Amino acid sequence: MLKIFFLKLLIILISIALVVGFFEYNLAKIPTSYNIKKSNIEKEASEIQVLILGSSDAIGGINPAFFSKEAFNMADSSQSLYYDLKIFSKYSSQLKNLRVLIIPVTYLSLQYNFDESLESWRSFFYDRTYGIPQRKKSRWIDVRAHSLFALYGQQRSLFYALKGFKMNLAPDIFENGYQKIDGSNIASLNESGGKLAVDIHESEMDPQYFSENVDYLNQMIRIAKEINATPVIVTPPVSHFYSANIDKNVYMQMVSTIEEISRQQKVKYLNYFYDSHFSIEDFLDPHHVNSMGAEKFTKILDKEIFGK
Repeated sequence: MLKIFFLKLLIILISIALVVGFFEYNLAKIPTSYNIKKSNIEKEASEIQVLILGSSDAIGGINPAFFSKEAFNMADSSQSLYYDLKIFSKYSSQLKNLRVLIIPVTYLSLQYNFDESLESWRSFFYDRTYGIPQRKKSRWIDVRAHSLFALYGQQRSLFYALKGFKMNLAPDIFENGYQKIDGSNIASLNESGGKLAVDIHESEMDPQYFSENVDYLNQMIRIAKEINATPVIVTPPVSHFYSANIDKNVYMQMVSTIEEISRQQKVKYLNYFYDSHFSIEDFLDPHHVNSMGAEKFTKILDKEIFGK
């Protein structure tokens, strides 16, 4: 009887392993912004002259197509300065012709810890895709660090399976890394929408992360200089609905800190937070420009950086 029990148990375990293996294999083939960008930067690294880092304010806010030099957008949603640094460090030796590194710093950036945020689940994709270690070392015991089925969740994984895993989770990512977003979310472009956006950001901001983020910023500048590239720190534009609701003391601390880094490191700091070039029609929501705003912003950056 005991032998039959163990035989049945073995059959059950093998069946489970086959099902899990089936899901893991197929889920790994689904295109995401992470594996798409990884593939494209590795193909184009030696040709890139301008590399753009940053979060969602940059992924859809800076369009490489409107630079006068070959450019690539390596920004991604909620990407913090830590992951900017790790990605740039990973590919710096392959960027043989890099001339400019654009480092976006938003109102959120210097007090933001991605791994403690509402979107901390994204860190597992950085680990899996780029081999970038998660800042919180205890995360290795989280099953999501080892299983895409767990990371996507049962419901979503089953949905993808019913679709034959023929999914593209980043269909609007261009080959140059840019994410095109047209139009405007009119419902959010108002005073209450701006306050809500600021409240969400400030709920994830903590001064305890300030010094380490400044250190990440300085490290990126140092690496850029080592490979003879010019680092440029950029604060992207936001709508007046957003800027009217921020904590001015937090903003001034950010600006004064970056200006000091700019003086010490002799790098450009381009601040468009209150820039008057942008109208409501240029924004998707209170703090993201749409494709029209991205074109305008990128052309401004190109002229400022390259004088064209």
